[in-house]
Amino acid sequence: IGVGGGRHPYGFRPNPVVYNTMIQSYANIGDASSAEAILDRMISLYSSSLQENLGSGAFRSVRPNTRTFNMVLNAWSKKGGAECGGRALSIWKRLNIIALEEERNGETYSRPDVIT
Repeated sequence: IGVGGGRHPYGFRPNPVVYNTMIQSYANIGDASSAEAILDRMISLYSSSLQENLGSGAFRSVRPNTRTFNMVLNAWSKKGGAECGGRALSIWKRLNIIALEEERNGETYSRPDVIT
């Protein structure tokens, strides 16, 4: 997902629902690493879109939300293993950094909730 111009080759524009569905699919099969990779991709696309066209780049809509972070955290919590706690903490910290940035801009799209 994510080619030049912000559209998939089949014509749809990726959005959080598409990415969240992919994350949930990876989580369902126990592939927390791939779920996190999708989150990383969303963050990267969204961040680069903020730099384009005065903040209205092609992937501005690919903004991870609280649900996105919660699904990846859940994937790591179900996986188990030595590295899982560290990965979950890293994701939680990224969520908090993004939430603080959004709060400064008067937004509340991604922030920890009772599930997080």
